Amino acid sequence: MQNSNKTATAEFFFEEGKQLRAEGKTKQAIEKYSLALDINPYFVPALCSLAEELIKKKDIQKAISLYQKAIAVQPNIAIGNYVKLANVLQINNQLNDSVEVYQKILERQPENILAKAKIAKIKMIQGDIEESKILYEEVMALVNPSPPLWLCADWEIFLQKTNQRDKAIEYYRQALKLQPDNFNVRNRLASIYKKLGKNVLPAFFAQEFLLKKRNSSSPLVIFDVGANIGEVAQQYADIFPNSKIHCFEPTPKIFKQLNQNIAFPNLVRYREKAKLFYQQYLGITRCTSLA
Repeated sequence: MQNSNKTATAEFFFEEGKQLRAEGKTKQAIEKYSLALDINPYFVPALCSLAEELIKKKDIQKAISLYQKAIAVQPNIAIGNYVKLANVLQINNQLNDSVEVYQKILERQPENILAKAKIAKIKMIQGDIEESKILYEEVMALVNPSPPLWLCADWEIFLQKTNQRDKAIEYYRQALKLQPDNFNVRNRLASIYKKLGKNVLPAFFAQEFLLKKRNSSSPLVIFDVGANIGEVAQQYADIFPNSKIHCFEPTPKIFKQLNQNIAFPNLVRYREKAKLFYQQYLGITRCTSLA
């Protein structure tokens, strides 16, 4: 009965701390959580909440000890608290300890995407590229075709570090074939194109408008007039894999490059019609490049 009263009193101070925390009063919240722990040093909610507030105060080492104590008292505690401890350990450059915590998460949830991805990132930081590669491949297979943005960003850093950026492009292309309306994947593909110095404005910034206009029961039909060597047409093929694309390019040499650059089954190329269009509608009647 005495322990029950102590816990109830600890809960009272804990609830006061929660209210102060909601009001943004960190210092006062810390005082209330500390009072709760003075009464019951093993009150897990207060241990975790105090740890969170101490992180804001940059008291990382004490926050770590509080999370560790909470997990020792209640090993089946919410996974989120394991994640918070692992994050703080990583911030404190205790990378091996952080990996151990994520591995404990995997013992409870063998396919936990966050834990696998975070271990992969830490292994990359530590220079264990092969282990990092294996883990990232597992994780990206599990989340296909809808990888979360935070995971895409971390994975792309790994691929850039290991000179494998083409893998990301191919992965996103395949994901879009399975889920054509996935804007997150499209935007990741766009960001890679930008980093490679490619012009993504025509294709990627028109995507929302085109998707709204598209009849979902029929494929999108796209006209790329002035297709040049096919760079933008390829982007349209990537983000709208079920579309039919008509490319118009009047210049013979460039048209030849266009034919060589794109391997897309639903792409139609026009040179003579493009030449006629330029002459009739753009008033270009004398230009040696159109010969």
